[in-house]
Amino acid sequence: MKEKKSEFQEKLKAQLDELETKLDSLKAKAKDATADAKVKYNEAIKELEPKIAEGKAKLKELADTADDAWDDVKEGAAIIWSQMKTTFKNVKDRFDGDDDDVIAEKPAEDSASAE
Repeated sequence: MKEKKSEFQEKLKAQLDELETKLDSLKAKAKDATADAKVKYNEAIKELEPKIAEGKAKLKELADTADDAWDDVKEGAAIIWSQMKTTFKNVKDRFDGDDDDVIAEKPAEDSASAE
């Protein structure tokens, strides 16, 4: 079953909001961190912010795309989501469980195609 454009947009927006919350959490932790840890947090933040910006741009592109052409944009959004997920996982791994939240999987067309 193909996912509707509006459903995909809602999922992607919710996941972007979740990642922004996690980024805000990293920023808060950076403020209270030791000097060495602060450097690590700030490096991670600089790595994550552009990925979230890319996701927002792709979400806007998806919203502006005609319904009959959205499959192409959707594929690009899924790729960007995958990259964001990988970046957040790498950051999480660097901090050795400091942020125990689970990064959601990329939006899937249907439940059978989840990673």
